[in-house]
Amino acid sequence: MKSINIVTSHNITIQYELASIGQRLISSAIDLGIYLSYCMLIWSVFGQIELLAYTFTILGAFYHYLFEVFNGGQSLGKVATKIKVVTLRGTTPTAFDLFLRWIFRLVDVTFSFASLAILTIFSSERSQRIGDILANTTVVQLNNGTKFMLEDIRASLSNDYSIAFPQVTRYTDKEMLAVKDLIQRMKSVPDNSALQQIAKQLESKMLDQMDILKQELPTISFLEKTLQDYIVLTR
Repeated sequence: MKSINIVTSHNITIQYELASIGQRLISSAIDLGIYLSYCMLIWSVFGQIELLAYTFTILGAFYHYLFEVFNGGQSLGKVATKIKVVTLRGTTPTAFDLFLRWIFRLVDVTFSFASLAILTIFSSERSQRIGDILANTTVVQLNNGTKFMLEDIRASLSNDYSIAFPQVTRYTDKEMLAVKDLIQRMKSVPDNSALQQIAKQLESKMLDQMDILKQELPTISFLEKTLQDYIVLTR
C-alpha cells in the first residue's frame, strides 16, 4: 500500500496511506449512482417542463465539486469508502483547489471513461490523476485500522493520574488522533527508521510549541504522555 508524508500547518509530519484504485473506483461508482438517481428524479418531476429539467440536470453536474467544498474534501462516495481529498501542503483543499480537480474530471474521467485517471494514478508516486497534479492534491484513506476515539483511552487511565504537560490543550482532537496513529504505527513496526525520524521531528516541534525543555522520556513515551494528558484535560 502506498503512503505519503504530509507536513501540516504546525510543521508536524503525518503519514497517510493513499487511497487505492479500488477505493476510488467504488467511490466514483457510488457518486455516479447518486447523480443518475438525481437525474431520474428531476426528469420524473419536471419532464414536462424541459427547461427546468435541463437546468436542474446541469446543476447536478456540480455534485462532486459542491460536496467536496462543503464536506471537507469528501463526496458521498468518498464518505462511504472512507477516503478524502487532501492537499500536499497539509491543509484542507480550498474551493479553487477542488475546482481544478473537478473541472479536469472531464479529461481524467468523463471523456476517457476513467482510463486516463487510472493510468495516471498508477504511474504517479502520489497516486494523483491530472486534476490532482494541477491542484496539488491527492486522495488518502481515513481508516488505517489503528485509530479509535480518544474517549476509549480516557477510560483506561487511573483516577489519580498526574498531568505533566498542561500546555497540550493547545492542540485539537484531530492533531492528537494523528499522534495516536503515529504511536500505533511505531509499535507495530518498531524498527522502521522513517517512523522514528517522524516521531523525533514531532517531539521536537511539540516541545517548541509548548515551550518546554527536552524531556528525559524516550520519544514514544513523551508522545504517549502528551496524548494521555490531552485526554484527561479535555474530557
